[in-house]
Amino acid sequence: MAISKKKIKEIKEIIEVVVLAIPREIESHKFYLRAARRSSGEESQKLFHDLAQEEKEHEKKLKNLLSDLKEQLVDSKK
Repeated sequence: MAISKKKIKEIKEIIEVVVLAIPREIESHKFYLRAARRSSGEESQKLFHDLAQEEKEHEKKLKNLLSDLKEQLVDSKK
């Protein structure tokens, strides 16, 4: 499937952002886990664990998106 040069440029720009975002999600996950360990209350521990899990899900979604975008680029060269 032929993709326009404009679309290829857009995909590459999105890839750049996603590549930068993934480590931030990983760091946020670690941050919330540390906060949960330092927290004394059950409610706050649960909150921080829930937030950590959300960051993990964001990371997973971004990695899937990155894979899909790279696949689009490969397909554009066929």
